[in-house]
Formats: sequence, structure tokens, C-alpha cells
Amino acid sequence: MSAQHIFTSPAQKEGTGSVSEMLIEQFNGEVQGTLERKSIIRSLVDTPIMIGTNTFTLKRVGGTVLAGINPSSEPQATKVQFSNKSVSVDTIVLARNDVYMLEDIQNDFDAFLPIADEQGKKFAKEFDQSFFIKLRKGADAPAPNLLDWKSGSKITMTAANDEDDPDKVVDKLLELVAQMETKDIDMDDMILFITPTLKSVLVKATHLSRLNNGGDSSVQEYELKDIAGLRVISTNNLPITVRSQAAGTGHSLNDINGNTDFDVSAAEAKTLALIGTTKSWLSASSISLTTDIFEDKKSKSKFIDTYMAWGVEFNRPDNCAVLDSF
Repeated sequence: MSAQHIFTSPAQKEGTGSVSEMLIEQFNGEVQGTLERKSIIRSLVDTPIMIGTNTFTLKRVGGTVLAGINPSSEPQATKVQFSNKSVSVDTIVLARNDVYMLEDIQNDFDAFLPIADEQGKKFAKEFDQSFFIKLRKGADAPAPNLLDWKSGSKITMTAANDEDDPDKVVDKLLELVAQMETKDIDMDDMILFITPTLKSVLVKATHLSRLNNGGDSSVQEYELKDIAGLRVISTNNLPITVRSQAAGTGHSLNDINGNTDFDVSAAEAKTLALIGTTKSWLSASSISLTTDIFEDKKSKSKFIDTYMAWGVEFNRPDNCAVLDSF
């Protein structure tokens, strides 16, 4: 019978307890962040920098009237109406983290870059959500008091859980597009924004999807075709959750002076899909997305700030449309 081995564990403290208690972690050189995506809206919509004022204004003009000429009388002029639409920038949105100076010195990796990167991801999400909230509100908006300007467009699914049937969803989307086209809306640059959940329903229908495997037959990856002639973009940032400033779940642009313009009601949270284009929004910023890392000698800390000041409103209601669940 062989003798029992008695091992010596160099990382065991005082010969008792865990055999790895005194092991020192080795940093692998990688700091993994969250998986939130980059901004979709930033690549689609121009947000001009506004200096010297807090309000950005767009002029509107109403339609004109055609009339045949009577040879026996002088033609009469008709009045053309003008109006405007404004957006104000009155809030600086800030993400701030601070690192105690001693911990920064003793740390085995640079924490500032990954922290700033995480702050940027939050801004991308909050920025996109502000635009989609306003797109939804534009779809519910009446027509401006100008000749030939039209209201937003809205279609609701016929019954509960109809959004689980791709054919029923497409039928309603076609109705929504037809509703917009009957208002003489130019659909050429329109984009259909859908939730990932709705995308997963639609992509299962073979007539709505196409194989996208880069020539590799072993890869079975599908992407959505254009639906009703519209480019399709899937995003997690549609207003599908009730948000209330009073309940503490409001958007960060609500923070000033009790503003609730970016709240999402229960009715608005039924959003399944939105249709919009660059003309759907009026936006501006006074401070572009900025990251600042600085030392505070009083607290012996280093601060990582990311901040931005922007505003957005829906512009043309007739360029805003929504498909709601039942």
C-alpha cells in the first residue's frame, strides 16, 4: 500500500482554509463592457450646433390655390399662410463617475477609457430614444393649421397577439403606407423602424427574408427584405415601455423645470413599428457629445464626465407614422 501524499499548498494561509486564498489575480489586459449598440439616429439625422440662442426655428409655408382664368375679369390673388416650428435646448445631460486617486494609482489597468466608453453607450441609447419618442408623438399629432399640411398616420392591429403573425403585420404595414400615400407623402426616403421582437416574427416568413451567408452555404443567416418598399431598421430604442417623470422613469431631457415632453404613456407604449424620415424631426444641439477627464484636488479624485446638450421635436406630422398593438 502506497503512502498517502501530504501536499504543501503555498497559497494556503497558515495551513488551513482555502488552498488558493493567497493567490494574486492576474489581469488579462481586457476590460469587457456592455453590449449596447451605437446610435442609429446619429447616422441618419443632422443635429446642427446652435450658438448664441437656445431656440432653433424652421419656417413653414402652406399650400397655394389653383384657379382657372375668366377672360372677362381680373384674376384674384390667394393668400399663402406661413408658420414656424421650434426646438429648444435647455438641458445639459451628464454622466459622471469618479475614481479615488489612490485606487487609480494602485489599479493594474486604466479604468478611464472603458468608463468613458460605457458613458458613450448610454448617451447613444438616450439620444436615439428621444428621437423615437418624438416620432411616436408626431404620428399622433393633428395637421398644422396650414393649407395642404396633413396629420400623422396611425394603424392598430385588429386583435390581441396579431403581431405574432407575420402576414397580419405586413397587411397592417401596407395599410399604414397606403394611408400615408393618400396624403401625397413622398415615401422614397422613408424608413421602417421595428423592434427586435417584431423582426424575429417577420424574418421567419420566407417571403419576407433572404439568405445572407456571404457565399458560405454552411451559414444559414437571414435578413429582412424591404417591406412595403421601405428600408427596415431594427432597434431596441422604440418607445415600448411606459416612462413617467413623476414615477422617476422619465427621459433625461425631462429633468429641467418639470418638463414631461418625453414621457411615454400606456397608449404610446403599444408601439410595434414607426415610419419616419429626416423630415420627421427638428433637432439641434448646443454642446456636442464631449468627454472630459479631470482631477479634483479637494477630494483627491479623478472625474470622468461625458455630457451633451440637445433638443428634438417632431417636425412634419405627415412624415410620422406608427403601427400599434391591439
